[in-house]
Amino acid sequence: MRIKPMKKSTLLTLWQYLLLALMAGAFTSQVSGQCISTFPYFEDFENGKGGWKDSALYKPPLAPPSALRNSWAFGTPNKTLMRSAASGDSCWWTLGSRLGIYFDNEFSYVESPCFDFTSLNDPLIGISLNHDMDGLDGAALFSSVDTGKTWQIVGTSTTGINWYNSTNIGGTPGTLTAPFNLTGWTRTTPPADSGWVRAQHDLVGLGGVPHVRFRIYFGSNNIIAREGFAFDDVAIVERDSLNLGPDTVLCFGEVLRLDAGQRDSATYLWSTQDTTQTIVVASQNIYTVLRVDSLGFAYSDTIIVTVSNTNIPPLPSRTICPGDTACLNPGNANANHQWYSFNQRQQQFVPSDTNQIFCTDTTGTFVVEVRDRLGCLLTDTIAIRVDSVPTVNIGADDTICVGSFIILTSPAGPPGTVYDWTVNGNLLATTQSVFASAPGEYKVILTTPAGCQERDSMVLGVVLSPIVNLGPDRIECDTINLNAANPGASFQWSTGSQTQSVDVFTPPTVTRPYSVTVTNAFGCSASDTVNITGSVPPVANLGPDTLLCGISSILLDPGNAGAGATYSWSFQGQTSQTLSVNSPGQYFVTITDGVGCVASDTVNITISPLRVDLGGDTVICAGKTLTLNAAANNATYVWTPGGQTTPDITINSGGFYGVTVSDNLGCVLSDNINVTQRPAYFADFTVGPSFSMELGDPHTFTGGANATSWFWDLGDGTKISGQVINHTYAAIDTYTVCLTMSDGFCTDTICKEAGVRIFVGMDDILGAGVKAFPNPTDGIFNVWVMLTEVQPARLEVFDLTGRNVHSDELASGTRHEASVDLGQEPDGIYLLRLTTPKGALYEKIVKQ
Repeated sequence: MRIKPMKKSTLLTLWQYLLLALMAGAFTSQVSGQCISTFPYFEDFENGKGGWKDSALYKPPLAPPSALRNSWAFGTPNKTLMRSAASGDSCWWTLGSRLGIYFDNEFSYVESPCFDFTSLNDPLIGISLNHDMDGLDGAALFSSVDTGKTWQIVGTSTTGINWYNSTNIGGTPGTLTAPFNLTGWTRTTPPADSGWVRAQHDLVGLGGVPHVRFRIYFGSNNIIAREGFAFDDVAIVERDSLNLGPDTVLCFGEVLRLDAGQRDSATYLWSTQDTTQTIVVASQNIYTVLRVDSLGFAYSDTIIVTVSNTNIPPLPSRTICPGDTACLNPGNANANHQWYSFNQRQQQFVPSDTNQIFCTDTTGTFVVEVRDRLGCLLTDTIAIRVDSVPTVNIGADDTICVGSFIILTSPAGPPGTVYDWTVNGNLLATTQSVFASAPGEYKVILTTPAGCQERDSMVLGVVLSPIVNLGPDRIECDTINLNAANPGASFQWSTGSQTQSVDVFTPPTVTRPYSVTVTNAFGCSASDTVNITGSVPPVANLGPDTLLCGISSILLDPGNAGAGATYSWSFQGQTSQTLSVNSPGQYFVTITDGVGCVASDTVNITISPLRVDLGGDTVICAGKTLTLNAAANNATYVWTPGGQTTPDITINSGGFYGVTVSDNLGCVLSDNINVTQRPAYFADFTVGPSFSMELGDPHTFTGGANATSWFWDLGDGTKISGQVINHTYAAIDTYTVCLTMSDGFCTDTICKEAGVRIFVGMDDILGAGVKAFPNPTDGIFNVWVMLTEVQPARLEVFDLTGRNVHSDELASGTRHEASVDLGQEPDGIYLLRLTTPKGALYEKIVKQ
């Protein structure tokens, strides 16, 4: 790519430009000779220019009058990308200056000879193109029907084949004044080294016009020049037609032959990738064909082929059995169905049903027509015959004794009939008759050669000897019940009993046989004997019901039952010999020894929640008190020394203290504590440099010595630790400062005032004075107020938490007296505040 240098330009005067434009128009509008009227027209420029001429116009204001910029050349391209003509050796191309590139700000064209389209109804033009430009230079095809007076662009960027590829060409090919044409051919992606392409476009509105000329305009700006634009092989024909026919429906099994039309030397390309003139299709799809004729014109058409999937599945004629129904289903739920039955009297088929599924239980011939939504029609004929089957009856239910039998016989069917006998679902025989001696359900199925069946069944009962089972010989530890079962029979036991069951006991270490004979109602008998050996049962002992006091678990052990013994607890399926429990409840264990003897026991465990813990030995400081607490639910208490019976006691001296606690379950627990008394401990601190500081100056608070911790409450919400701290208050007020000190064992708190009057001399500034008496007071005191000028005032009293306990509004004046009653308030320190428009004064009040 090369950047073209900017060139000097001389501005044309208006009259010069108009004169040159008129001269150019006069040149291009000349009609030389007769217009071409024989078509198809094809010019490959191998025998000369064929009447095509190049020229240029000035492109004001950039082009001087002396420089008409026309880079068109005729011949064989010899550039890097454009190296040949589209066919043969010659074409039109932008050779340009001696540098081999087109000009800056060029406005040139190649104009065709005159064409007479009187014989054409739908003319079509085709051109071979090759172009390589910077995207702002380009070319476009224009037509004129008034001998070149006016020119109109042919086509748009969205019409034709391989037609314009840009709508932003700054070189404005075809127009010198607004509105500028920005549409045309310019550099492509991939670029021009992709070679020549064939473009075509309908010449809309030019059919029947007697005088038509064409110009291929070329326009450039002054930024970048590339190899330019070339055209070759211009053809004009009457538009041919390509018609594959209307969209088509193929019924099941049909095919369609598609024909793109016979044209000499034409090539074909179908969407199926076939390249023949015709193809045969049988599947549903959208088929498109592209036909390119010998002049390079491309025609295409598309047809939609819809294939009906409607097909009647095989519906064979068949034989059905009496009482059965033959349902014929040709499928195709979305199609229309019409059934016909053959009428013997009329000797013709008559309509009978319009449902998809047709059912019948009679002999006959039936026809179905299936027509789907695409119009496809299919038919089928089916013959139905009802077979004849004999009725089968092998007799009623019966009962026989063991060793006897009966003969069961099925009626005879037609030759080839099959007899399937089963007893209790198992195959017995395939003969017409069978011997039955076993109990169960006997069933026969008679199947004719046509597959029709008839069946019957009966239940044969066979009386068997009673089944008697007293179980295996075994060891028993207690009285057991032996049951011969078989209710309703008669019984004879070796013990002399004639009941169905007997209770027997075998002494330990002794073995005895017990037998029974059972006879049923048919006289059949059966016997059984069992040997029972007596054994000593194991012992399970969980001990008496237990109350747990002061402990939370107990180990339960029912005793060792010897080798092979197993244990089963009622608690979470435990199977160990012992069980540790930590919750109240009833616990049950079953022991089975090695020979199967069983023993069990139950114990109730009650756990008292009573606990007592006075804590570890501790210290009490002189002058302080300590509360010892042994509280428990539903308990009684006895303290030593002193004998107090309350849940807690408060002590003020050292010593050894104990308590005994009893609950309503009977548990009694005790605990004691050793309390060591230490000497009294007192907290103290100093405030510096003075108790009353000016606003903005810090107070220094220093705690006393002999302490391990100091905790300050400075009265304005600030809480801090440390022996020595500095603090600056943010407002005028009186603050109570409290310090809590500890030596690691004893703690004491002391409170003092700081900042009673942070600004000194405020009474002079405010022009006011206040006096409270008596102070200290036992509750009622008087307040005297002196003002130097008449002004309103407010009198208020606050406790140290900031709560307002008294308030008076004083009328404007200079002297006031008021009485304040703090009788309902607790003893302590209060702040008296006098507020005037100039500020506030404070006075500490002590109630004691």
